[in-house]
Amino acid sequence: MYLDALEKVINEDTIPFDTAEKYLNLFLGASDWDSHIKKLWKMSGSKGLTEEQRKSFVKKTISCATMLPLLEGTTIPTPPDKLLFWCTAWTQFNERDWFELFKETVEKDISIKNNRKKIIEAGIIDPIDYSPLTRQAYNWLYDKAESSGAINESNKDIVINYVYFCPIYRYSWCSKRGNTRHTSI
Repeated sequence: MYLDALEKVINEDTIPFDTAEKYLNLFLGASDWDSHIKKLWKMSGSKGLTEEQRKSFVKKTISCATMLPLLEGTTIPTPPDKLLFWCTAWTQFNERDWFELFKETVEKDISIKNNRKKIIEAGIIDPIDYSPLTRQAYNWLYDKAESSGAINESNKDIVINYVYFCPIYRYSWCSKRGNTRHTSI
């Protein structure tokens, strides 16, 4: 999903068609959502609603169908598009502001996308999973080095940050040429 389409949900209080399809696919499962959303739009027209009311109804229905399994534990029927039409008749449909709940989910997704970009730009993060024996050995060595005067205030940060805690690497320019050498930050 593109970031601008997600931000459109937040800023313009609308669900772009492609965003609706992607969220329905993610939360409910694969289906021909294009035809089902069009059918929902046509069905809302037969209720005698104005165009604004129809837009609001479709927005609410898509949001409700998307969020129901997550928030209410609703079983997703087979085929999943049935939930899109069934949820409008359920009591939960009018109990909550489904579009606001949908917007909260989209805001979280935007945050995840932005943070993912930052992490990718920062480099590769290796998981830190040192065994307790390794930590004990490091702490013992560190204490001995500190008590002997080898570690002082001027080099303490270097020892802690670059000797023991050095989990972040950045690919060097060589990685573009097929070399996988890492350069420590």
